Amino acid sequence: MTLDDFKKIFMWEWSHRILGRVIGVFFGVPAIYFCLRHGMVTKDVRWKLLAITAGIGFQGLLGWIMVASGLKNPYEDEPATAQPHPDWTPRVSHFKLAAHLGTAFLVYMGMVYTAVNILRDNGLAKMTRAGAAADSVKLFTDRMAILNTPAVRKYRRVAAGLLGLVFVTAMWGAFVAGLDAGMVYSEFPTMGEGRILPPQSELLDSRYAIRTQEPISSPDVTKEPIQPTFSRLWLGNLTQNPVTVQAVHRFLGISTLLSMFGFLRYSKKMKPWLPAAAPRFAMGAVHMTGIQVLLGISTLIYMVPIPLAAMHQAGSVVVLTFMTCVLGVLRKPNQMLKYYAKMRSASKVHA
Repeated sequence: MTLDDFKKIFMWEWSHRILGRVIGVFFGVPAIYFCLRHGMVTKDVRWKLLAITAGIGFQGLLGWIMVASGLKNPYEDEPATAQPHPDWTPRVSHFKLAAHLGTAFLVYMGMVYTAVNILRDNGLAKMTRAGAAADSVKLFTDRMAILNTPAVRKYRRVAAGLLGLVFVTAMWGAFVAGLDAGMVYSEFPTMGEGRILPPQSELLDSRYAIRTQEPISSPDVTKEPIQPTFSRLWLGNLTQNPVTVQAVHRFLGISTLLSMFGFLRYSKKMKPWLPAAAPRFAMGAVHMTGIQVLLGISTLIYMVPIPLAAMHQAGSVVVLTFMTCVLGVLRKPNQMLKYYAKMRSASKVHA
């Protein structure tokens, strides 16, 4: 690595750290202020703001742990800077990289979900105050009743499950990035010699099995080699073998796209009973998932150029945003808003 290359990496790393601290201050200070001022936010929102603030701090801690993992030589007990191994290349743990990215996604989704809830509740509150019209109160109570129906609750569970699938797919994408697995098979839809999947010997390689205290192969050549258990072999390859990790990410990506098409059809069927914004967010999620798959394929076949890889990662954030918004508009109004609507309705009856 040249000095100029190091300067570029240092610039990105320094900017990332400073931006993380700025986000923590810009969100944490106002959040704590609103939580301490009585009556400015509801109890429900107060706990969400505190949880998000704590999540930002935890995210910074995970980032430090992740970077520190790249300064440890896996071949030696001492720090890599003290006694480097000739075959060692500095690399952060892909597990800690995925944890760092996953925490960032969860914090971001918490922000989006909280914001959608506040905006939706504010709109409903305005509806109940609109000219003291009895129709607006009735419309509000009807909407609350619809959100409690079994059909809408089922739709909410399906949306939550699909959000979970998108999140898991993104986390396997972090494994791909951390292991440079995108460089293994730069083709699509095949993975070598016209096959959809590589040979089993590549997918289930004993070198990537989860290790125990005993070595995989006995040092005594007269003895049979010690083979890993099936579960250790599978779990190790699913999370550490670049070939298997890329294959799993492909499978999850295509599964997410097909599931999105089914979810869009389900949303159209449920449209009369859903808030108007829910089908629109679902449509946006489907369109963005299609773009995301195309970005992933392009990133693969062009040997992982940084701009395409960054766009692919950003695309996952957009898909998560749409699905989080779907759940946000389906959430039941907070208790204070329900009580307010009930009192308004009662006052209309007595009037």
